[in-house]
Amino acid sequence: MANKKKSKQPIESTKAELKRLAKTAARAEAELAKAVARAESELAKAVARAEAELAKAAKAAAKVEERATRVTKEAAKAAANAATRVAKPGAEPESEAAAPEPETMPDPAPDPTPASGVTSEPEPEPEMAPGPEPEPAAATERIVAHVAMTREQLLAEARARDIPGRTRMSKAQLVEALRRS
Repeated sequence: MANKKKSKQPIESTKAELKRLAKTAARAEAELAKAVARAESELAKAVARAEAELAKAAKAAAKVEERATRVTKEAAKAAANAATRVAKPGAEPESEAAAPEPETMPDPAPDPTPASGVTSEPEPEPEMAPGPEPEPAAATERIVAHVAMTREQLLAEARARDIPGRTRMSKAQLVEALRRS
């Protein structure tokens, strides 16, 4: 009988140890489930915030795209107007051409024989300071094309033309440098 008590004692202690381990495992499993639930909740919130930011960025990008399209169209229209003015040097812009001309009296013709009998040459008109020459239509179209290009495209064009200092230039400076070259 003494052997049976000794053999039952380790079995009882093993059962008690197993129960204790099962309780510990159950607590750990419950804590793990709570941690997973918290992580999933935080992940869902982060995804929702990221999606909201992405939607804002997409909306802003659409506005920028719309404005860029509008500016490009306006630039093309201005270039076409400039090309028309260059092609017809005496032509007035459309807004001025529509205004009626005020009536003027014609200048009287100079009398070829003045009263003193001495003929004089008409006075020459004062010379105007030379202004910048109007650009040909092709150059104007190139400038408009440069304005519509991205900075990377402008850098590639500047590289092809070997413009010094191009990597430190802003987009506007690149456009101006390409116009001058």
